[in-house]
Amino acid sequence: MKNIIKYSWILLLLIVSSCKKDEKFSFDEKPNVRIQKTLDAFQKALVNNDGWIANIYTKASTGQAYSFYFQFKDNGRVVMMSDIDSITSTVPKESSYRLKWLEQPTLIFDTYNYIHRLADPMPDNQGGSAGVGGTPGQGLISDFEFGLTAEAVIALNSDPNVQSFTTIGRYNSVPVTFTRATTAEASYWKNGEINKEMKGISALVKNNPYLYASTDDGNKIQFSFDFVNKQLSENLAVNNTISSGTTPFVFGVNNLSLRDSVNVNGNLTTMITWENQQLFAVLNGKKSLIKSSDVPIIPILLLFGKGFKTITIPNATTYPGWSDDYVARRAQAALAIKTGGYNLDLGKMLHAFNPNDSTLLITVDIPQNGTLYLATFPYKYNLSSDGKFKFTPLPGYNGNAGLIIGNLAPLFAERFDVDTFTLQYYAAPDGRVLAQFTSIDHPDYSFTGTYQ
Repeated sequence: MKNIIKYSWILLLLIVSSCKKDEKFSFDEKPNVRIQKTLDAFQKALVNNDGWIANIYTKASTGQAYSFYFQFKDNGRVVMMSDIDSITSTVPKESSYRLKWLEQPTLIFDTYNYIHRLADPMPDNQGGSAGVGGTPGQGLISDFEFGLTAEAVIALNSDPNVQSFTTIGRYNSVPVTFTRATTAEASYWKNGEINKEMKGISALVKNNPYLYASTDDGNKIQFSFDFVNKQLSENLAVNNTISSGTTPFVFGVNNLSLRDSVNVNGNLTTMITWENQQLFAVLNGKKSLIKSSDVPIIPILLLFGKGFKTITIPNATTYPGWSDDYVARRAQAALAIKTGGYNLDLGKMLHAFNPNDSTLLITVDIPQNGTLYLATFPYKYNLSSDGKFKFTPLPGYNGNAGLIIGNLAPLFAERFDVDTFTLQYYAAPDGRVLAQFTSIDHPDYSFTGTYQ
């Protein structure tokens, strides 16, 4: 009963749309005739030389989205391509479709094709959705039967060359707008250019993980692309505050089409374009080149205690970002520990920060003949408003620490315990980004570690 009430007004719209100019209703045709005329108009609109493009934004918790190109034939066959993967973006696949009145004019993809993968309830590892993931029993929560909206019914009855029409998925209510493809867009899909675009953009992002675009006021917005879940994320640091935004995207013709504009602190991104192997953001109405940085755009201090809480100094004799003074002092400390009577080695040092009470626990690995022992050193730290660290040793270090605390004097008592430090990113020659402490009192003393 609910569905009958919900869709009965569509039939009324069909009647209204067939009125004479003097606004008198015409009942010369029976309802089934008017229904068939609407389906015929739908069929006529679908079958055209250049096909249709549609973006499907699934209802999966991961928010995955995909673009599709459809070429409908008059014999009930449809050929489709998609940006799901390298196969779907290069190999057109044919299946059948039907137009049927199911309380509303409905487009049904009735044999398995690329569009069904989004709604495939079988997990990937059981032969299901072939790599798109999703929840067992639900898939990505999408549709493959689409009913025309009331507006689309009116448009199709009044204009057989309608440029777009909107549908609603019959099971999961996924809204999908079909847009008539131009000859150039159809050629782009059929010639596999979407696949080239997918590969080109993915390679650029992989090789340049820290991407940004500049705003008119000189700030930098960091762009992150998740090609598994098809998500764009943006972050902007202003006045020690991080503003963030995210939206799903699909691959379009020389662009990434965003479901929604992304607003970070009043800066609006409406589209990402792909031109001459470069990415541009349409930012605040202007096209801005997306550039690459060696280190993340968001300052490391804004991530401290949130994005990461540990810094690990590796077990090494030298390391990218270690100054000569640090290397020499670490070697001096290692020799003292080794010859200190217990035959211990100096291993890695884990710095674990607790921002809730501004404490730091340094755990030092000191293996002995293959057996690992740990020495722990508690600290209190102060982080000033201008980004300077001061470390104060606390009582309570463990027994192992007591055995080597004097041996570690070149690193601790003479530097870490008394100097003031800054914390910055360090771009290693091998492409890694490390955290680097540098002494303000002794600028030639700096060391790095991995952070997480």
